[in-house]
Amino acid sequence: MQGNTNSPAGIKGFIFKPVIKASNLSTAGRLTGTVFDAEELAIDGAQVSIIAADTVYTTSFTDVNGDYTIIGVDAGTYNLEYAKEGYQITTIEGVEVVAGNANTQDAQLLTN
Repeated sequence: MQGNTNSPAGIKGFIFKPVIKASNLSTAGRLTGTVFDAEELAIDGAQVSIIAADTVYTTSFTDVNGDYTIIGVDAGTYNLEYAKEGYQITTIEGVEVVAGNANTQDAQLLTN
């Protein structure tokens, strides 16, 4: 933050630093899938979060077809959390990502 961070009126702006994620494709995989509702209709803009040891590893969002792809995910086992306003959060535990492979995990979100 720029300015006086001790009061909201003193904050003059923010400086954002770009983050570039690099990964070794021989030790990383790709996670893909589709997010849909109870009627099997695609959910656009659902947030997909990869959780490792109670920490968000990375996130992405679904496209208009409910599809998502997250590349450069280190091989390992993760929990996935799917969220969209108006829907219940869905968590899928123990999803394995294998290096060099496309790993598929679909999810269904139920309305609140």
